[in-house]
Amino acid sequence: MPKEKDKGGRPFKEIDMEAVRKLSALHCTKQEIASFVGCHLDTLYHERFAEVLQKGADEGKISLKRKMYEVAMSGNAVMLIWLSKQHLGMRDKQPDEIQQLNYTVVINDVPKVETVEGKK
Repeated sequence: MPKEKDKGGRPFKEIDMEAVRKLSALHCTKQEIASFVGCHLDTLYHERFAEVLQKGADEGKISLKRKMYEVAMSGNAVMLIWLSKQHLGMRDKQPDEIQQLNYTVVINDVPKVETVEGKK
């Protein structure tokens, strides 16, 4: 296969994609990742990095959720409450909601209905 003609510009820099993924899993910013791997920030916006960055970010989220679940299941009440709000839709009642619920329910005696057999 013939070599492509040199278009000039900077030589292609080899970037450690595994390092990019791991740093993304730690929720590092693109600026932090670029500084670490030694490239310009704009380089990380190239489409060839999108999948690696997304995979790392997803792995990081999974790790956090796993640890939060472990902490909650070990009996940490704060984490149990937080996760129940996030995943089960539970919430604290707001003061204005509590005031709206201050009402009295009056149940009147309901007269008994007697039926007489044979009468229609």
